[in-house]
Amino acid sequence: MKRLLILIMTLGTMLFTLEAQAKYEQMEVVNVSVRDHLNMREGPNVSYPITSSLPYDAKKIRVLRWAEEYTGTSLWVKVKWQGRRGWVNSRYLKAHKKPNTQQKIFSCFGTEPFWDINIYTNKVKVNTLNGIKFTAPLLFHGQVMNSPKGTTMTNASIGNKSIIVTTEKKQCNDGMSDNIYPYQALVLINGHKAYSGCCD
Repeated sequence: MKRLLILIMTLGTMLFTLEAQAKYEQMEVVNVSVRDHLNMREGPNVSYPITSSLPYDAKKIRVLRWAEEYTGTSLWVKVKWQGRRGWVNSRYLKAHKKPNTQQKIFSCFGTEPFWDINIYTNKVKVNTLNGIKFTAPLLFHGQVMNSPKGTTMTNASIGNKSIIVTTEKKQCNDGMSDNIYPYQALVLINGHKAYSGCCD
C-alpha cells in the first residue's frame, strides 16, 4: 500500500512537471456561433463528460502540445483558459494573432549616396550604400515642440551606433523621379554622417 501511494505521488509530480514545462501556444475560438459556446471535456472525444465551456470569442487559450490525441480524423487537444481546463476539438481553434508591435511609422530614403531608414514603433533599421547597417531599439519618437505641426524627431541607438531623424511635413522629391513624398528628412548617423532625403 505504501509503495502504491509513493508511486501515485511520483506520477503526480511527474505530470505536474511535464505540464509546467510544456510548450504553450496561444489560440482563439473559431467556427462557433455568437449564441453558442465550445464545450471542454474530460477526455479527447464527445463521449467524455463536459467539464466547462469556452465563449464563442475566447482568446489567449493555452494549448498543451504534449496533450493531443486523434479520435478518428479529429485532433483533440487539452487547453487551459482563465483557470478552466479540458479537451476540445482543434477544428474550433486557430492561432491567436499577437498585436503588431512592429508597425511601421516612416520609410525614409535618399540618393547620392543612397540610404534608407525604416522607423517602427519599437525599433529603427538603418542601411546605407557605404556599408552602415544596423537595427537599434527606438528610444524616442515624437513631435518637436514649438515647431510646425508634423515635425517629428526620432532617436535610436545600440552600442556605439546611433540614428537621429528629424522629419518635417513638407513636399519632397527624391531627385531621381517625378514622385512627390509628404515628408522631408534630415538624418544624423553615428554622430558624424549627415544625410537629407524624403519619407512617406
